[in-house]
Amino acid sequence: MLLGQELEHQKKQNYELIVNQIESGIIPHVISDKKEFAGYFVLVFPNGICDVCNKWLFKQISELSSTSDLVVVVPDKLKKNMEIYNTVYKLKLSSIFCSEKYAISQEEFKDMTYIFYCSKTGTVLYPLALHHKNIDLNLYFKLVKSIDLDFL
Repeated sequence: MLLGQELEHQKKQNYELIVNQIESGIIPHVISDKKEFAGYFVLVFPNGICDVCNKWLFKQISELSSTSDLVVVVPDKLKKNMEIYNTVYKLKLSSIFCSEKYAISQEEFKDMTYIFYCSKTGTVLYPLALHHKNIDLNLYFKLVKSIDLDFL
């Protein structure tokens, strides 16, 4: 019972962390003027990608039944690395975008990776920081799809 409560507390803290970063402007609210990510889940590596640190995440991505509604955003200098990881870890990612506008300058958030759903109107919804291995990406997709009107 205590372990379950602790996990819930950690998940709530992760959610609050990422929401606070969006609200404070550290992470941009607006994804694109063209709404190029509208209707997609967006996985952002704002400052870097560590394949060793993210093996757990890459494993979960490779086990998703479909990645057609998932796009990845990395800084320009890391696109080649992400393409290599896509092949090596069999991620099945069809869209890897480059952008510097997601870079986070604060040292304490340097290694933060996060995911969100971009509504059909281009709004960031359901943001989640992915720095703990106890996050179930498949469950995140299912929950968002079950509660968001875009999927009804």
